Amino acid sequence: MARAVVYDEGAFTHRSKKSINDNFTELYGGGGGNTFLNPAITGTVTGGATYTAPTLTAPVITGAMTVASGATLTAPAIIGATITGTVTVASGCTLTAPAIVGATITGTVTIANGCTLTTPAIVGAAITGTVTIGAGCTITSPTLVTPVLGAATGTSVNLSGDCRAATYHVGATAGADGTGSTIASITVSKGIVTAISVS
Repeated sequence: MARAVVYDEGAFTHRSKKSINDNFTELYGGGGGNTFLNPAITGTVTGGATYTAPTLTAPVITGAMTVASGATLTAPAIIGATITGTVTVASGCTLTAPAIVGATITGTVTIANGCTLTTPAIVGAAITGTVTIGAGCTITSPTLVTPVLGAATGTSVNLSGDCRAATYHVGATAGADGTGSTIASITVSKGIVTAISVS
């Protein structure tokens, strides 16, 4: 689908026609590298639509925004967003390298069951609402910058920088403290743990 352009002036003056053509661009599925400045998003990205590298700059999302099942978004960036409504990415969507940068999220963002997110990045977001990632989603190589995590669980953590905590607990199963197994101190020599004192 091509960009819509007004050619015949008709009831428009020449100045009005030029203003319309200069200020309005049709947004259509399959567009590449588009930049949307200050959009108000209230509609639906339909299933089967494909967007490559769209950029949403300072969008205000207050209604219900839905990315429907079957849509493919490649490298979308949401920058400086204010999300107070509901954003839903439906089951079956594929998001490749999405980035949410500097967003203020006080509403609800839901990634439904069965979505695939590859190398997502959430940078500098202020999240006081709810972000839900449904069961069965696949998230590959996410980047989280200065996140605030609650009671997180996992099978392993590989750190390249410092690890700091108020207390350390050892348990046979995930989440188990193990009575009397609080680590009182750790002795490190040349980057190697040489002693652990347990109280």
